[in-house]
Amino acid sequence: MEDNVADALKMAVAVLIFIVALGTSISSFTQARITADAILEYSDREYTYTYVDESDTTERIVGPESIIPVIYRSFKENYKIYFYEDNARTQPMVLYTKTMADGTSQDINYIDLKRSDIVVFGNDREREDFVMALLYGDKINASEYGKSFVQIKETFAKNSKITLNSVGLYDKIKNNSYIEYIGEYYQEDEIVDGIDTDSQAPDSNKTVKRVYTYTRYN
Repeated sequence: MEDNVADALKMAVAVLIFIVALGTSISSFTQARITADAILEYSDREYTYTYVDESDTTERIVGPESIIPVIYRSFKENYKIYFYEDNARTQPMVLYTKTMADGTSQDINYIDLKRSDIVVFGNDREREDFVMALLYGDKINASEYGKSFVQIKETFAKNSKITLNSVGLYDKIKNNSYIEYIGEYYQEDEIVDGIDTDSQAPDSNKTVKRVYTYTRYN
């Protein structure tokens, strides 16, 4: 009888120890998660955004090594990227020229691969061609890339009525520094050709668009 009681006490103590250990482990994991979240939040603090109409929320001085990856990411992400020759934004950097429906020409200083009213892509390869042509112009190595700048230029002149510059963006920015401004807005609220497309849909149903703006620093 006494042996049974002793065994029962041992089992109770073992269960109690297990519960305490489990609670400690859960607490440790929770603390670790909180710490990890804090580290991630701290490391990403530079890129904290607010939902505003293309307003700038962060800024830093960058060079081509930071700008080029953003342009490449725009290939897959919903980015809009503006370029200016001056910090006052009075001199847009012309990336290409668009012939509008009324026959007029419009100089474009931004990259927005989601604007189907500006440029039309048949597939992902054409998006890649467009980005390559914007970046490197007639310096594209046709033997390595598989297409020449002339071929790409002719395709977009025919399909989208745009004229690509022979001087690529990389050559324009490679020796300079730029101030990078970052913000976000809802794509459904964008003003297109002077028309406010403000959507009445709830914000949770809207598409967030990230905006990068680069202005010449030196």
